[in-house]
Amino acid sequence: MIARASKAARTDPATGIVFDSKGELGRWHELQMLQRAGEITELRRQVSFPLEIDDEQFGKRSILIRSPSYPNGRACKITIDFAYRERSAGIGWEDVFEDWKGLSTEASRLRIAVFEAIYGKRVRLSGPRVMRKGGRRNA
Repeated sequence: MIARASKAARTDPATGIVFDSKGELGRWHELQMLQRAGEITELRRQVSFPLEIDDEQFGKRSILIRSPSYPNGRACKITIDFAYRERSAGIGWEDVFEDWKGLSTEASRLRIAVFEAIYGKRVRLSGPRVMRKGGRRNA
């Protein structure tokens, strides 16, 4: 099991916001510096997107996650850690959706894949390289 940093170590002293990890907090500070330098704009954190399909016959429908607590299902969503606009050579500004991953799980990879399919946008993963089954490292 991976040890989690203390709440104090994961808290931004300027705002009091508690992050999921020290690494995510550090990345937030890096992105804030990039924004002050004018390299990125419109920096936001914890941006939620509903995961819905648009069906010609039935219209827009939420993807449902069923469990013993929610036998009829609950609407699926993804919360992206950071969203911002980044200066891109020749293009101008482009939207970036970045998720900090200390540990990538099958569920998180699935949500990201569904987000990318629905919204047509790539999710940029940041964070330490995590181990997969068999001891190989993810790229």
